Amino acid sequence: MMILRRLLSLVMAAGLVSFSMPTIAHAADWKAARCAPYASGGHSLGLERKPARPGTSLRVSVTQSARPGVVERIPGVCLTHWKVSDPRSGRFIANNLTLLVRRGAVPGRVVTLSVRVRGLTTPVETSFRVAEANEVSLVGFYSQIEVRGCQTETGAVPVNVGELSFDDAGRFSVTWQPFESYKDYWGHYAYDPATARIVLKVEGGNSLPGNGRWEGRVALTADGGLIFDQVAFGSADGAPFIGSCRTEFRRHG
Repeated sequence: MMILRRLLSLVMAAGLVSFSMPTIAHAADWKAARCAPYASGGHSLGLERKPARPGTSLRVSVTQSARPGVVERIPGVCLTHWKVSDPRSGRFIANNLTLLVRRGAVPGRVVTLSVRVRGLTTPVETSFRVAEANEVSLVGFYSQIEVRGCQTETGAVPVNVGELSFDDAGRFSVTWQPFESYKDYWGHYAYDPATARIVLKVEGGNSLPGNGRWEGRVALTADGGLIFDQVAFGSADGAPFIGSCRTEFRRHG
């Protein structure tokens, strides 16, 4: 063994063989270069759209939209400082790909999640409200599968809704042809599970409908879908709707 060590020392001294070990500085430089494209802004911290009941798990994603119509998921190596504002309500698991809502989480509590993109000091944030174990909730993403008894005075039918979204902060959005993060219009909603009454208040959008019925009733189906009565989400002609406007949606995502 001593002979081998001596021989190796002589070879290295002669410059015939060289060895280099990775350093912390090298690793930091690699991460900085890898993450530089994600430091330009347009970040979003996303949480799976479903009721955050105690004991449930929600998928987590962090994305960047550096230019319109392009959304890219940010790799985990470029994300740091993961935080839950109330650790008693939830924690990140599975390499921060999942949020676990703790069984002892207090229903009604609003919890903020945050993360930083490597190289930046301003965190990306989102929040969720802890739902009751048996709470009737509309939270989720849905797509229209059928509409019956609904047309305008000129005979036009409603535009098919490719994506209808409800969150736990009382916001909704409608997209006729989903593409990346684009939405046609959005606003707030009020829902009373006891009476099934729903009221939609449109507050902005890229393509606002000239008509629509914004008050009616909604029922949850056995497979998690929604059936609206007396609610219409808009048509191309903008004329008033007639009929019962019964529209069914399937849950997805």
